[in-house]
Amino acid sequence: MKRVLLVNFAECPENLHLEQAFIASAGRSRGVRLDVLHDQDFHYSFIPQPANRRGFRRRFQGDAGSKPLLRARYDALIALDFPKRRRCAPFFCRLFAEGAAKSKFFLANHLAPSPGHNFTADLFRRAKLLSRAATTWILEYDDPPLWGELGAAQEAIVRRPYCVDTGYYTPAPRGPRGGYIFSGGSAGREFAALSAAAAARGLPLKVRSDMPAPPGPALSGAAWEPFSPNLNTLVETLRGCALAALPVSDGFINEAAGNSIAFMAMSCGRPVLVRDTPYMRRYIKDGVNGFLYGGLEAGVLAADIGRIMALSPARLRALCRRARETMLKRASLSVLAASVLSAVKGKAPRSAPAGF
Repeated sequence: MKRVLLVNFAECPENLHLEQAFIASAGRSRGVRLDVLHDQDFHYSFIPQPANRRGFRRRFQGDAGSKPLLRARYDALIALDFPKRRRCAPFFCRLFAEGAAKSKFFLANHLAPSPGHNFTADLFRRAKLLSRAATTWILEYDDPPLWGELGAAQEAIVRRPYCVDTGYYTPAPRGPRGGYIFSGGSAGREFAALSAAAAARGLPLKVRSDMPAPPGPALSGAAWEPFSPNLNTLVETLRGCALAALPVSDGFINEAAGNSIAFMAMSCGRPVLVRDTPYMRRYIKDGVNGFLYGGLEAGVLAADIGRIMALSPARLRALCRRARETMLKRASLSVLAASVLSAVKGKAPRSAPAGF
């Protein structure tokens, strides 16, 4: 029986989804006991959290309360991102510096923190603590040298895909009920052109973003809501949209910008319209399982929205089915968790499975 300790100190919904994927995968896997140590303050009641039947799921109680875990003879430690809170930093560092786990692994679910942005990451950077990790999985569009600064050996870095919880983001049971365009996010977003395109096509626009709504009349016809406080209704909003469009400025350097919402929408079986980049082309074939736009201009976006709205019901259903199938095969947290556990057990290559 392999004993694995999963440490999830980076509280956020996406990491809770990934933690739950590990619990489910361990429950289906023979020969694994998975203990989970977390630092979750918010209840996230909208995310299903079944009991861990292959180990404990325990709240971090400070250095003294969790000290025995440093001496516990685990076969493997899996650290999920860097801690969100400074109170976890000393214990987290000690897990890598002196913890008794036979093998230590780091699984990044976010980009490498820049200096000064995460206290624990700065300590790792100073002490090169990721040199203790047998494998450091990073997002496929991240920069490996940035992880080298944290101590990760280049030969120990393995790229992994961005994934979503395909068991949570599912199609509406009775099909979509809405007739609006959904958009959201903050990084690199320019919503004015999309607002004009939606108006030209006679469709309402719903925007969720943690950035403030731009002043002036450019988005006067859009329904604007903050993103983070409304995560509990995001899946229903995605299920009900006619399409999800992610307007990223042409010059924004990150080719993957908008992928999280796009992948959630695809997992919900909805058509998406995203910027045409090499990264997006790896997952989306224009007109087959989604749509790619070539420029962030109102006329271009209106034409692409028109292409989507002109699909016959049968062709739209087929496209939406292929969108979800793509996520199930290539961007599912359940597949990722199973792959990482297999690698930790030494029964599979460290890299992502075929099809990723």
